[in-house]
Amino acid sequence: MDKKPYSESFNTETTQTAKRGGNGFADFDAQALTQGTLVSKVALLTSVSFMFLAAGSFFGIKTEPNMFLWIASIAITFGGLFFLPRVNSPVSSMVGLAVWNAVFGVIVGFGLQGYIETIGANTVAVCLAGTAGAMAVVGSIGAFSGVDFRPMQRFLMFALFGLILVGLSQFFIHFSAGVNIVYAVGGLVVFTGFFLVDFCRLAKSTDNSWPEATSIALNIVLDYVNFAFYLMRLVRELKK
Repeated sequence: MDKKPYSESFNTETTQTAKRGGNGFADFDAQALTQGTLVSKVALLTSVSFMFLAAGSFFGIKTEPNMFLWIASIAITFGGLFFLPRVNSPVSSMVGLAVWNAVFGVIVGFGLQGYIETIGANTVAVCLAGTAGAMAVVGSIGAFSGVDFRPMQRFLMFALFGLILVGLSQFFIHFSAGVNIVYAVGGLVVFTGFFLVDFCRLAKSTDNSWPEATSIALNIVLDYVNFAFYLMRLVRELKK
């Protein structure tokens, strides 16, 4: 499907709907949501995502981790990554992302517990805010610079697999502080690249569908969470 340029964030149909006025939900035009641009769809889905991610994370921080919660949360998280991008309905996309992010947030909350204990809640909050700032700046470059960063994705995926393998090796090999710092910096570089790729995809994609919007929203959430954890890891090692 053809999509209007990135600067045209609201299409004519949506504008006309807004001008009609009406009596709230009684006169709601259901097609207005479906006819929105890819940017407006992703903005809606990411807003829902981060709201429920925060709620799930709060629950995870306050909950004692146990095997059942770990297994259930991981199963739902990976299942959602496979099924959610195939949903072609605005309501189903929002509800699915809300549930997925709430569950994923529990896993994030479990991870945050350790960092709160080692670097403190205030430092964790600063890292999360810093990640939001980095996402805004780097995302703007990806969206507005005019450079097509999407070809980078292939190389970033290889780098991501490398990070995963190195991370798994920690279960068998003790990392020195220097190795941990290099590993954390490498993760920050990789997910900075993913910010560029995903926001560039948002700006340049010609697929104005809900599956595409859902896929981009999922990627942005994952970029944010991973960047934040690598940043907290770096801060922890530098504070030792």
